[in-house]
Order: sequence, then structure tokens, then C-alpha cells
Amino acid sequence: LPRDAVDDDPSLGGTWRAIRVTLNGPISANLVSRAIRLIDKQIRGQDVNFILVQLDSEGGSPTDSMRLANYLADLDPAKRRTVAYVASRAEGDAAFIALACDQIVTAPDATLGGKGVFDIAEQDREVVVESLSDVLRRKNRSTSVPAAMVDPDLEVFEYERANDGFTEFFSEREVASQPDADAWQRQGAAITTPGKLLSLDAEQAQTYGVARRVAADFGELTAAYGLGDDPALVEPGWVDVLIDALNMRPVMIALLVLGISALYIEFQLPGLGLGGLVATVCFLLFFWGNYLGGTAGWLEVLLFVAGVTFVAIEWFVIPGLGAFGVIGTLCVIASLILASQTFVIPHNQYELGQFSRSLLIVSTGGIGAIAVCVWATHYLTNHPAIAKMLAPLEGEEAAAQAEREQLTDYAHLVGQSGVAVTKLVPSGKGRFGDEVVDVSTEGTVVQAGEAIEVVETIGNRVVVQAATRKQ
Repeated sequence: LPRDAVDDDPSLGGTWRAIRVTLNGPISANLVSRAIRLIDKQIRGQDVNFILVQLDSEGGSPTDSMRLANYLADLDPAKRRTVAYVASRAEGDAAFIALACDQIVTAPDATLGGKGVFDIAEQDREVVVESLSDVLRRKNRSTSVPAAMVDPDLEVFEYERANDGFTEFFSEREVASQPDADAWQRQGAAITTPGKLLSLDAEQAQTYGVARRVAADFGELTAAYGLGDDPALVEPGWVDVLIDALNMRPVMIALLVLGISALYIEFQLPGLGLGGLVATVCFLLFFWGNYLGGTAGWLEVLLFVAGVTFVAIEWFVIPGLGAFGVIGTLCVIASLILASQTFVIPHNQYELGQFSRSLLIVSTGGIGAIAVCVWATHYLTNHPAIAKMLAPLEGEEAAAQAEREQLTDYAHLVGQSGVAVTKLVPSGKGRFGDEVVDVSTEGTVVQAGEAIEVVETIGNRVVVQAATRKQ
């Protein structure tokens, strides 16, 4: 019998609690994250034991397809049966998802594997094949035929076992790893074409042991598994709708424009708090949406926080230095771009397109924020109420404010004579009556014990000179 001919029955002869999840169009981080959330919710809430994954996709992201494949492969087949239904196509990396299910059913005109929208780079093929093989081994599947969907140079042949006539499809490497390798005899030419990714139609998928059956329509599929009614299509909830909305390009741009503008206003009006609150909410929504969408992680969040911190240091602590401002700005830009994609450096046309999208979002948001900041600066300086808040204090109010902010007042020492407690070179300590304070000269050296006189005080700085010099 084929390796997957005998399966556990998670229903235990009872009723299937079935759901259906659809994956249509290009595979993306958001699509995969939503599928995982929907399945998890149904497992926790309804304890479903039959999960039908309906595929009509040309692939798009091997990383995210492999993430969903690993999730499906980790589901206990003794508790839940997973079936992939390829209604039209599961091309490129979308085939990984189908291969991770316990069984595959195809429509008569469906295709599995072959070239998708994402071209896996030659240097990445070995890693992808190994990751896919790990998933296949957990599902007791042969690895050779699926591996040929990733590696166009892999040759796969039909082999027959001498003692019982059982046939299987192996690469030379996989057949050599069989415990009874000597019993397998190659039959005919390779089923693969050198330099071309393996693509299977419905009949080939069944012949090569990849698909369990061909279903002429959806009703035939449900009848084959005794489902009775069609499995309930799992619809996204309000949280999923919100996450999808937050991952829409216009919404992401709007959050960036509002967040950056609010942050600028907070820097212009420190202590007011409203700008900081709005900026915090905007960036929390931006990173939360991308995190649940599967493109952002803690690295991007920490990079953003570090960037804002550096900019704040440049703005408030050491203005004019420039280094903290430049580094902080670069950190913020990098975090926003990385939060919108699943890779660091694009390696192919698909990733280049995703990078262009991320760059467009961040650049448009930045330009929009600059425009808002210019308008806000003009508005803030011309609005009477706000201009009054920003205007510097004058006259008695300024003097009173300066006096309140002064840490120590040494004005009473002006003109007093004392003694240098330490050598003044030119700073040191001087005694005036019972009071010992830090003093400094205007560049001259005064020996300890010499008489000194206070010339002036500037804030908490006491300027003295040798009393003999005055004479």
C-alpha cells in the first residue's frame, strides 16, 4: 500500500466537524497569518476535526507558504484531518501548503507545482528543499517528486520493488537512503525535464502518489469524505477585517503622516502631551497591524524606539551635533520599511516589488508628514492662542522665571573678601566668612591662603580675583 493509504480517522466513526479555509490569489504574510488565526479560533472554539484548505494560488512568498505548511504539518493527524483541495492551481510555493496536508484532492483541470510568481534563487533551493522535506517526512510522504517542484535539475524516476512489485517515485539520492535500496529497480526514463520545474496535472498528481483522488466537483469531494453538508466556510471576524484594513496602503500612509506630524508637534511643544499621545496611538496601530499581518516583529519595534530616542537626544539634549539625529532618522526609516515586508534585502522580482511597495508607503508618508509639519509650523506661529504660549517671557516675568530656575544665588557675595581654600588654577574653592563655595578666576593662578575678592556672579559661577591685584 502507499505510505498514506491507511490514515487515522479523527472522527472515530462519528461526525466530522468540518471547516473550509480558502486561499485565493498570491500568497502573502497577511493571507497566511489570517488563515492560521481562523483555524486556531475554530480549533479552540469548535474543536474541529476536519480542515479543508481550498487553494487557487500562484504562490508568492515561499517563507509564508512554508510557515503555513509547518503549521498544518504540526496538527495531530489522529485528532484532525487536513485535506487540500486544489480547485484550479497550486503553483510555485503554494504547492507547499497542499503538500503539508494529510491528503490532496484535485479538480480534473487543476495543476500542482511548476513555476509560480516567485522565482526561488539557485543558492536558496537547497534550504527550501530541506525545509519542505522536513514537512513531507512528518506527513510520511516521499520527498523526491515535491523536491522537483523546487529544483529544476533534480531527476526523478519510477522504481519498482522486486519482491512485491510495489512502485514509487524517487530521486537517486532518496532511493539510496531506503532500508531496502537494493530491492528497488529503476523503470524507464525520468518523469522530470532537466532545467524545468515539475508541474503535475490532476492525473499525474494521482499517478505519482501526490494526490489522493480527483473530484469532478465540490459535491463529489464532500461525498468522498462523508461530510454530508458542505464544510462551513470560515469568514474573517472584525479583528481580521481591522487587521486587513490596517495593512491597506492608504491606511498605512495615513498612519505614518499623522504619527510623524504628531511627533513633530510634540517636539515643538514639549509637555503638552497631545502630540505624543496621537503619535503613540498611530505607531501602535501601524506596528500592531503589521505584526499580526506577519511582516513585523520585535526587531522593527525596537529599531523604531531606538530611532525616536536618538532623535529626541539630538533635539533636546545635545542639539547641533547631528550624529544622533542622522542615525535616529535612519533607524526610524529602516524600521518602517522592514515592518512592511518579510525580508531584509530583496533577492528576486517578487521581493523587489514588495520592497518598492514598502518604500512607496514610507516615502509617501514622509512627504505627507513634511507637508503637514510645514503647515503646522505656519499655523502654530500665527494662531494667537498658540503664539502666546510659544512667545518668550519678557521684563519682570522673564527675570522672575530666571530666578526660579536658578539653582543657587550667589549675588550677595559680590564685593566680599575671603580666602582661597585651595589653589585656584583657575578654579578651586574659596571661603567667605562661614561659607565655602566653588570659585574661579579669569585665568590667573591664586595660591591657597591668599586673599581673594568676588568680582561678579553669573548664575552659580563665582568669579574672583586676588585682593592684592586690585590694589
